[in-house]
Amino acid sequence: MMDFGEAVVIGAGQAGTAVALGLQHAGIPVTAIASRSGDSARRLAATLGAQACDPVTAASRGDLIILCVPDDKIAGLVEHLAQNGGFAAGHSGQTKRVVHCSGLIGLDALAPARDAGSAIGILHPVTPLVVNPGPAALVGKPMGCDAPTQQDVDWVLELAQKLGGNPVSLNGVNRVLYHAAASLSSNLVVGLCALSQRVFSEAGLSDVDAAALMGSLVMATASNIEAVGVRDALTGPIRRGDGQAIARHLGELTRLDPGYGDAYRALGLTVAKTVADRAAGQRAQAALEGK
Repeated sequence: MMDFGEAVVIGAGQAGTAVALGLQHAGIPVTAIASRSGDSARRLAATLGAQACDPVTAASRGDLIILCVPDDKIAGLVEHLAQNGGFAAGHSGQTKRVVHCSGLIGLDALAPARDAGSAIGILHPVTPLVVNPGPAALVGKPMGCDAPTQQDVDWVLELAQKLGGNPVSLNGVNRVLYHAAASLSSNLVVGLCALSQRVFSEAGLSDVDAAALMGSLVMATASNIEAVGVRDALTGPIRRGDGQAIARHLGELTRLDPGYGDAYRALGLTVAKTVADRAAGQRAQAALEGK
């Protein structure tokens, strides 16, 4: 088991809070918190029994430095910390370990930390993190991991496991496509549910009943995808190739709003290509295309 020493977290938003609480839950002491918002840093620090301070002071005090700032701020922050001695070895003489938690940004953004003598890596929690996450918010969740050398990969993987996560290697992965796919699987599902809620409302259901139906359907579908994969999790008229049902859906949705019909058609055509029964998929595609 590796000794990660004392951790500091820079960024006290939803991700930073989840990571900081997760570190404490895993038995890694968090001694300092920094954030653009002094109030959020002080609140999180008070919860952890840590100190709220500026980023350079925080980094200089940590053996493990975790950056949970917005993607477009990472490179500038790392450069700032490097120029101001944030990555200098502490009193213990232990080499600092520095990770960022972005799925979009690669290892190059951490180059100034590496050049200052720190070990670097990426630890990206692949889970939607909400306001006020619990201490076990990362437990059991996938974590995208990467590092420049096998030695660094080893400690990043161990850190992910210590947090209770399930490591997924990002080595050689196209980060933009990876991040876009994650957004499709999470952020845009919320957008799809927002559309579903409007349609349920137009159908005559209350918001409470619509939310219950959507929650049940989305959770069951997600569970099925995890258990049997996308193709076998598919149900409904597109899987059956029921052109009449599809045409009726399209007609009524387009009557409400042409955009609703466009969304149904675009997603439906993507789904039709995954149908195991080729003939059924072709019937669904024809109905979606109005043929």
